[in-house]
Amino acid sequence: MGAKHNKQANGRREEEKANRVFKNICIVLVVLAILFIAIAMII
Repeated sequence: MGAKHNKQANGRREEEKANRVFKNICIVLVVLAILFIAIAMII
């Protein structure tokens, strides 16, 4: 039973890590889009 519990905890941790990475990618894409629009407006 102990091993099963550890696997579930690891899976949850991996899921949280994946969510964090996904959020970071989204934030980076939004920032890049804003920068791109700002540069386009200046030019």
